Amino acid sequence: REITARDLLRWTSRVVTLGTHSSNDAVFLEALECFSSMLASTAARTSVVKLVCEAFNVAQARYEQIMAAYAPTVKFARGYLCIGRVALTSTLTELPITTYAYTSTSTRLLEQLAVAGRMQEPVLLVGETGTGKTSAVQHLA
Repeated sequence: REITARDLLRWTSRVVTLGTHSSNDAVFLEALECFSSMLASTAARTSVVKLVCEAFNVAQARYEQIMAAYAPTVKFARGYLCIGRVALTSTLTELPITTYAYTSTSTRLLEQLAVAGRMQEPVLLVGETGTGKTSAVQHLA
């Protein structure tokens, strides 16, 4: 699909929730997610990433450094589940024992789902059978 004004509004809403002490990297990551994550084509996603990098005056090497170093962590503290840049309230007193695999890809997906949930944004998970769509949602729930 094409990028629309709705994506810009979604990005600005997310940036507002970051607060005044947010880093440029956090704002940059939100822009990347809002403007490129829904694109199925690698070529289209690459084009949008280049445009976002230009808009933020981020060199390709810096972008690659940010993406290589960024791996969301999953932490549980009484009453909160922290997934990367998101802290969700939880009624659990401890994290249940699970067989969920915390790979870099799965934790990024959990973080994206948590951000969308916090912002009350609709989500459509698309992918082949057995790629972990249901598992990620069940784990987050």
